[in-house]
Amino acid sequence: MSKPCKASSSILLTVILGFLTLTTVHSQAVRVTLDPPDNSGFVEYVAYYMTGFDVQSGTSNFQFFRYKLVANTYPADVKLIFSLTVRSPGLDLNLPTEIIRLETNRFTMPSHPITIDNRDLSRNTAFFYDQASPPNAIPVSVSTLLDVSQFDALISSIITSGKIIDGEYVFNIQLKSGRPGGALSSEYEVTKSITVRTPTAIQLQSPGGELADTSQNVIYTTFPLFLWDTDLCAACEYYIRVAEFNPSLHSSPSEAIEDETMLPIRQNQQWATIPAGASYQYSPTGTRPLESGKIYVWQIRKTFPTSAGNEEILSPIYAYKIGDMGTPVGLEAAFHPILQALMDSLEPDDYELFFGDNGILKDAEVAGQYQLNGNTIDESSTRYILSQIANGNVTVTGARVE
Repeated sequence: MSKPCKASSSILLTVILGFLTLTTVHSQAVRVTLDPPDNSGFVEYVAYYMTGFDVQSGTSNFQFFRYKLVANTYPADVKLIFSLTVRSPGLDLNLPTEIIRLETNRFTMPSHPITIDNRDLSRNTAFFYDQASPPNAIPVSVSTLLDVSQFDALISSIITSGKIIDGEYVFNIQLKSGRPGGALSSEYEVTKSITVRTPTAIQLQSPGGELADTSQNVIYTTFPLFLWDTDLCAACEYYIRVAEFNPSLHSSPSEAIEDETMLPIRQNQQWATIPAGASYQYSPTGTRPLESGKIYVWQIRKTFPTSAGNEEILSPIYAYKIGDMGTPVGLEAAFHPILQALMDSLEPDDYELFFGDNGILKDAEVAGQYQLNGNTIDESSTRYILSQIANGNVTVTGARVE
C-alpha cells in the first residue's frame, strides 16, 4: 500500500486552516459604537436660541454634539438615527412626544472611524468623511421624519420667542450596524436629557432698597450679608460689585456703581466673582473696608452659556447705609451670617439694646439649632426669614434666644 504524499497532506491542511480562518472572520459580529461611549459628547447650554438652526432641514451652526463612529472590524455597514422627544406644557405636550427624527441610509465604513457632528447632519448632507489619509468620501443621505402638528407648534413658539420653549428635551443617537450585505443586527445608542428653563430675573433681598429709602435701610455692620432670590443653575456664574454712593459726586445709583468700587478692589475689574448661590458675605480680605455713616450701592450679575454665546442678567441696584455702631462689634460676631442677618433686621434702638456697648448680645456666639414655630429649620432658611423681617415682609410675634 502506498503512503500518502506529504505535499498533498500539507495542501489539505492549509486549505482547512484557511477555511476555518475565513469562517471565523465572517462569523465575528460587526459592531459600530460611539466614542465617547456615553452622553459626554453632547454640549449642554442653559438656553437654546434658534438663530443658527433651521428646524425644517436640521441644519445648525452651533455645536450640540460630536462623536466618532468606531467599528470593531472593517468594513462595516451602519445606519444612524437621531431623534428628539419633548415634554413641554407650553407646547401642550404633557407626555413625552417624539417630534423629529433624522435617519441616514445604510452606508459602509470601509476602513477608518468617522467623526459625526450635528453641524454636518441634515437633509442637505451628501457625504461623510472618514479618518483615512486621504479621507474617504462616503455617500450618505438623510431623511427627516416629524409629527407635523407638533412640529408646527414648535415652529410657532420659536418664531414668537426666538428660542426653544421651556420643557424637557430628550436627544437620542442610535446606531444599527453589521457586516456589509448582512443584517444590521447590532444596536447601540446614547441618550441626553436636557431641561430647558429660561433663567429668571434676580430679586435683591437685603441689605438696602431704593436710594430714596436709605434712612429706612440702615445696617449696623461693616461686613454685610448680601441676599437675593434667583433660580440656581449649575452652569451659571455669579458676580457682585459694591461701591460708595457720594451725594456730592453721584446723581444716581447707576452712576455710583460704575465709579470707583469697594468690591472688586481692583479698579480695572468691573465685577468680582463669587460662589454660585443666593448669598455673599462681605469679606475683610480682598475688599476695601466699609465705613459707618456712609451709603453704599450693590448689584449682582449672573451669566450663563447659550447656543448663541454667553448671556447675562443684571439685578436692580440697591442702596443701604451703615449706621453709627459706637464700639464696633467683634469681627467674629459680625462675620457670622446669622448674627449679621439678625443685626440687619433690627431697628436702631433695638440694635443698641441688643448689640450696643451694654447690649445683652454684645459678645454672643451662634451655636445650636434654629426653630420657627416649634419646628427646626436650617441656617439658610433662618437667614431668609431674617431678610424678610428686615424688608418688612414678615412680622415677629415673639422670639427667644438661649
